[in-house]
Amino acid sequence: MSTSHSTFDFIQYLIDILSTPPEDFEVEILPGSYTNLTTRATFKSPFSLPSPFGYTDPIQSVILKLAKPFMHALPSYAVPMSRQTVEARALRILGGEELEGVVQAVLAQSRPLKVPELVFHDTDNHVIWMTDLGRSRILSDYILHGSPQRATIETIGRTLGRFFGGLSKATKNPPSSITRSLADSSHLTEFLTSQTERVATELPGGVTPEIAALLERMRSALNREVHPEQCLGMVDLWPGRMFVGHLHLLVLHDGAPKGAAATTMAFISTFASSYYEANPGISTYFEWRFLIAHGRSLICGTNVFAETFTESTRLRAIKAGLSCLRAAGEQGGIGVDYNALAELPPDIKRGVERPEDFKVEVLPGGYTNLTARATFKYPINLPSSFGYTDPIRSFILKLAKPFSHFLPSYAVPISRQTVEARALRILRGEEVEGVAQVLAESHPLKVPELVFHDTASHVIWMTDLGRSRILSDYILYGSPQQATIETLGSTLGRFFGDLFKVTKNPSSDLTRSFTDSHRLMEFLTSQTERIVAELPGGVTPEIAGLLERMRSALNREVHPEQCLGMVDLWPGSVLIDGNGGCGLVDWEYFGLTDPGTDLGMFGKVELHHPTDT
Repeated sequence: MSTSHSTFDFIQYLIDILSTPPEDFEVEILPGSYTNLTTRATFKSPFSLPSPFGYTDPIQSVILKLAKPFMHALPSYAVPMSRQTVEARALRILGGEELEGVVQAVLAQSRPLKVPELVFHDTDNHVIWMTDLGRSRILSDYILHGSPQRATIETIGRTLGRFFGGLSKATKNPPSSITRSLADSSHLTEFLTSQTERVATELPGGVTPEIAALLERMRSALNREVHPEQCLGMVDLWPGRMFVGHLHLLVLHDGAPKGAAATTMAFISTFASSYYEANPGISTYFEWRFLIAHGRSLICGTNVFAETFTESTRLRAIKAGLSCLRAAGEQGGIGVDYNALAELPPDIKRGVERPEDFKVEVLPGGYTNLTARATFKYPINLPSSFGYTDPIRSFILKLAKPFSHFLPSYAVPISRQTVEARALRILRGEEVEGVAQVLAESHPLKVPELVFHDTASHVIWMTDLGRSRILSDYILYGSPQQATIETLGSTLGRFFGDLFKVTKNPSSDLTRSFTDSHRLMEFLTSQTERIVAELPGGVTPEIAGLLERMRSALNREVHPEQCLGMVDLWPGSVLIDGNGGCGLVDWEYFGLTDPGTDLGMFGKVELHHPTDT
């Protein structure tokens, strides 16, 4: 047996260690070995290993991996021999050792996914023995040349996504007793980073100052030692065994058969969906790390397809990788700059942007603002700058313009949005003592929570109270039970009664920055006068006197019974869900009012049922 650094006689090695003649087995060198030299040993009949191996099951074939202090595919690059000890330990952890078996449980829930079992670790000869998973091809070859069915590739993506999502969640923030003896990934990171930098230098025009800054961003990000979202993982995950980036290179592959791009994207989509389901909550840190690693993989991965990529495709992949690094921004930013992804091919851009992970639905009934619901497939974590820490599955977005959405010719101040944001804070306990208690005692009444106020874009983000209908539609078409409608009435009546009571005669310091209701009152008064003018016979002196009484009363500035209220309270402000629960929305006119005015406007619902008793 030769054990020099350049050769290793696996046949003689097996003869010596197993005391079996060479005609009883055959050895096959496996292709695609980058770091180690890997072989398959196949026996004529099931073979029982020596008792010192500690593996009692008979084996028909076994995989042998030889480690040298350098990379098998690139002997000039040194890599630590300790990597083999790490792999042996990883297989033991996957088999149920350490970490209370949580990793084994994740694997068990990811069937039919399989990982090899550790058979024996020959530390003297630096050979690791593993069970043989059978003859197969790597994922990238399967996608490109295996003509997989759509359902098959989606099942594979779903299985892998569930496993890696579950693994990330189960091993989050592992103890130092586990991590200190695992692989030091700095060697691998340095190799891949150096390869990426080398590839980038081959761009026409060389490395510009901007590209140099992007490469430094990548190096700094991937070499940082402390991560707020640490977990255990493969570190060197790629389709031959970084992952999504390498897969996206298949979309660019010049020799790819028809349909390979669609197959790749189907895999990525199901992989991502399954991952997020198993490990909900996508943070800005996750997106930042994803885009950094994705950019590096697109650039460095061009080496893998050096023989099949045309020069134009190679340059396109490198530029796409730089776009990802550009989009990632500096760590601690407010999120991904998707505008920086403009150079990505459409399929890759869709895969990075994750638009399939959410949908936006414009909601009907928006009179003053354009309102939409954004719904995500799985809960996400919003950027830290939002100040909202709970994972969120859906939220409501309200866009304010300096005019009414329903009636663009009617100007309304954008400041109404600031009022609504402040009102939602008050309802949660800020500023006015007692208001939050009123809401708490009016259960099951709900009001949205303020998630974020984007003052630059004039968009307010609020929690979603769920799918519902406005009160008037519920009364007219919902066939409500008498008991249900009485409960709703009692809940709303108690809330407004208590709200008016605890906010009676508020201080001028509090009210002067709320909405000036005169504009709304003038609009409603003018609309009333216009409608009355259409009566047969026109506006008689008596009707004119009544209209003037209305105008004078609603425009008076001093009220003896002033309080805080919605000002624009009407049945459209009350939402009723499928279980009879109710919510109050549209607080943008919140401010100084009086109980009679607020409840009088709300009474419009009675006009829909003139014959009801």
